[in-house]
Amino acid sequence: MSLVTKQKTYADNDPIIYSDLNANWDALYDLVNGNLDNSNIAANAAIDPVKISGTAATLAGAQTLTNKTLIKPIQNAVQKLTADAYASTITFDMTTSNLHKPDALTGNAILAVENVDSGQAFIVILQQDGTGGRTVTWWSGIKWVTGSPPVLSTAANVYDIFSFIYDGTNYYGSIVGLAYA
Repeated sequence: MSLVTKQKTYADNDPIIYSDLNANWDALYDLVNGNLDNSNIAANAAIDPVKISGTAATLAGAQTLTNKTLIKPIQNAVQKLTADAYASTITFDMTTSNLHKPDALTGNAILAVENVDSGQAFIVILQQDGTGGRTVTWWSGIKWVTGSPPVLSTAANVYDIFSFIYDGTNYYGSIVGLAYA
């Protein structure tokens, strides 16, 4: 079996040219006889055991990378708004999104959060229904700028927006804006 040789060394902000990338992938593909999987990676770990270890991520499907650090942020990524269903208790799952907007409040609701990581920031957008005057009970552990929870705007169909940062113990809540029409 032949060794893969690095065709080019990339520096920060160096554009990747498809021909360079293709040459590297072709060499790696040839090295494992067209069968790139965890067993081939483990078998070839002697090439550089420091760089090849553990389970390789696949190129297709969803990936869960646990305890990994991204050296450079993903550019041009857009956080999707999660439309949560209205219920008497609305739970915002922070593994789904950092932006949550439940259906219009058609009654008073209890708000809850789950799966929040220390250091995570998130936004909640609440909308009154056509009747208005709906209230919410916030989850525990929120420290508000004013020391007490804000009162929602009561007019029909208006939006209130709130932001939060979780430090592992407390949620620091802020009003982004009230009564967006």
